[in-house]
Amino acid sequence: MALLLLALVAAAGCTGRHSPPLLGPILERAGLAEVPLDEGTIASALREALQLGAERAVEQASAPGAFLERPEIRIGLPERLQPVADALRRVGFGSNVDQLEIGMNRAAELAAGEALPVLADALARMTITDARSILEGGQTAATDFFRRTSEAALRDRLRPLAREKLEEIRFFEDYARAADLAASLPFLSLPDLSLEGYVAQRTAEGLFTLLAEEERRIRRDPAARVTPLLRRVFGRSS
Repeated sequence: MALLLLALVAAAGCTGRHSPPLLGPILERAGLAEVPLDEGTIASALREALQLGAERAVEQASAPGAFLERPEIRIGLPERLQPVADALRRVGFGSNVDQLEIGMNRAAELAAGEALPVLADALARMTITDARSILEGGQTAATDFFRRTSEAALRDRLRPLAREKLEEIRFFEDYARAADLAASLPFLSLPDLSLEGYVAQRTAEGLFTLLAEEERRIRRDPAARVTPLLRRVFGRSS
C-alpha cells in the first residue's frame, strides 16, 4: 500500500523557508503520540496535514515566475490561436505573441494565490472513507481526491480572478494589438475566445500538477518520513 501526501507536509516543513516540521507537532498537540490511532483520529490528522500540503502547493504556484519558468505547468496559447501566432511569428511579430504568453502565465500566478479556500472546503468535507482511500491509494491518491472534490469549484473561483489579473497587467491591450496585426495580414483574424476561462482552467491544472509531483516524490522517498510519529501513522500502509 502507498504512503500519502501527509508525508508531503513534512517535506514542506523541511523545504519551506518559514515552515517548521509539520506532522510531529500536529499529532503531539492532538495527543496522538500516546493513544491508539483509530480511523477517525487518522482522518483528522490527515485533514489537517493535507491543509498544510495544499498551502504549500498554492505557495509554489503563486511564487514569482512559477508558471512561466516551469515547463510542466507553463501556459501556452490556446490551440485555436496557434495558427495566428505562427503566422505573426513568421512576419516578425513574435515578440507580440511572446507577450501574450507571458501575460497569461503572470495572471495564472496571481490568481493561484486565491485557490486555498476551495481546497480547504474540500478537506472540510473529507470523510473517513475518503481518508482510507487516500492512505491505501495510488501514487496520486491525495491529488485525485482534491481534483475530484474541488476542480469545478476551483475553476469557478479562478475565472473572475483570472479576468481581474489579466486586466490588471493590461493583457487585453496586448491582445487587441495582436488582433490588429493579425487583421492586417491576409486571411487572418483572432478567434473569439474566453481567455479568462482558459487561464482559470490551466491555473487549476497547474495546481494539481504541483500537488501530484510532490506527492509522487514523497511516496518514493522513505527518508522524507522525518519523525517517529510520521512513521507510526503511515508505517501500517507502507
